[in-house]
Amino acid sequence: MADIISDNIRIENIPTGIESLDKLLGGGIPRGAIVLLAGNPGTGKTTIAAKILYEAMKRYNDPTMYISFVQSYRDFISQMTSIGMDFRELEAKGLFHYVEALTIVDEEALIKQLEEIMDNVIEKRINRIVLDSISAMLQIINNRARVREIVQNFFVSGLKPLGVISIIIAEHPYGAQVIGYGVEEFIVDAVLILRFTHEEGKLRRVIEVRKLRWAPINVAEAVFHIRPKTVLTIYLPEEPSELPEPSKIKTINLWQAFQLFAKAGILKLLSSERCRSVLDGASLKRFEISSAQRDINEYILRKSIGEILGGNQVLIVFKNATGGHSQIASQLFAAAALLAQKNLKVGIVSFRASPSAIKQKIRGLYKGLNIKTESIETDYLSRLSILSINPASFILEELMYRMQRFVEDYRLSVVVIEDLKLLFELLEEQRVLKNLYEFMLFTKRRQALSMYFMVNPTDEKLLRTLQSIVDLYIEFEVQPLQITMEEGGGRYFSIIQPMPAYIYSVHGHSSLCLGLGIDKLVKLGFLIV
Repeated sequence: MADIISDNIRIENIPTGIESLDKLLGGGIPRGAIVLLAGNPGTGKTTIAAKILYEAMKRYNDPTMYISFVQSYRDFISQMTSIGMDFRELEAKGLFHYVEALTIVDEEALIKQLEEIMDNVIEKRINRIVLDSISAMLQIINNRARVREIVQNFFVSGLKPLGVISIIIAEHPYGAQVIGYGVEEFIVDAVLILRFTHEEGKLRRVIEVRKLRWAPINVAEAVFHIRPKTVLTIYLPEEPSELPEPSKIKTINLWQAFQLFAKAGILKLLSSERCRSVLDGASLKRFEISSAQRDINEYILRKSIGEILGGNQVLIVFKNATGGHSQIASQLFAAAALLAQKNLKVGIVSFRASPSAIKQKIRGLYKGLNIKTESIETDYLSRLSILSINPASFILEELMYRMQRFVEDYRLSVVVIEDLKLLFELLEEQRVLKNLYEFMLFTKRRQALSMYFMVNPTDEKLLRTLQSIVDLYIEFEVQPLQITMEEGGGRYFSIIQPMPAYIYSVHGHSSLCLGLGIDKLVKLGFLIV
């Protein structure tokens, strides 16, 4: 039998086995605690309560019991199996016990049933119990005072001293101010309210922590999702205090990779004079530097993009550009990261292109470096993962969760996001900013280098906010195409798109002038103009 809890024994939180729920509840649920799980019809009360029992049995071999006044055993088993919880297997091991109480119609039968349940709890050493639902049970009793007496005797005087964790499900009709008879909230140790809203045709589920006796309520309300296998995920804020130092082991040297692309003519590392011919007066002043300044500039440049640490957050903005520039650059950066270190896994999150289209373009880039086809597949593309996702298909929290799982499941060292502007155009700005910051903290905790691409930001305040939360900021100014004569095995025309870059990092401000070799990219099938 579970230890009896008295006033002299220190309360110990028992993990539910659901990481996000434990975090919300301050580490778990104490032995003997009574939790009221209330919500509108269809909000997921039964599923969440069942998941708590399921994890208790799978992880800790805790015997559990589910008492239902609303659902048959057959329907319950079928519903849970469909989302990946096999209760029959656990029932065969003697861990799960289901009490079907659909035929109880009067108080006398109810009292008898509760007495039998109490005897079984003691005999089978049950540690966790769910009652579904107290609303249905109490409809059998008409006297309010009698309701309180029965609830008090069964849960507070009966199960609580045995150390049994009780999950009480209650219906919470739309617009109701109190739950059930109003007595339920007073006898329990925690109250969790589930509800949902519709957001542009998509379901948004919310869990509210209304009462929590054993811990402070740090997050009063959070979005959650129910899905097969995982069943329950609650989207909670990341804690900066838990972040590790950036990883020096996962340092990415993009400078060396860019030099390889430059030798192949895919990129051009242009002199300031070459850029000067297409820059206007204001930009020209920014780019004119002395020889001493040039040495400092080169040092900062090499430190900024030659030693990017794992966990760093990099924002890359294009001005006077099209969405195509962002896609070209993001795939170039991803390809460069794969070149930089052969043991790192790289991922691309695209809101526009398919995985096959992205991989085909990156194949073209590597062919431009004269890498053998077999090596392209085995040494580079085998380490590249791509998540193509339509941001309009999900609520924002679910979108970010899928991006987090992408990083987690593929154990990515580098993740490239193209294109942030689309998120801010499709979804509410402040919520995007909040969730994006959570994603940044998540990738910092995973020590994954994250690169975010954005084209023509029109909101300067938003841009300044983004600049303040990243470790490295690179701003490109896309210039008109130049057609020039080039030497190299014969004279030929070269089409270059100059892109002066201004780089801001912890090392200082620096500048670089890159040029896209448009003619080379077209020949490689990477770019169609």
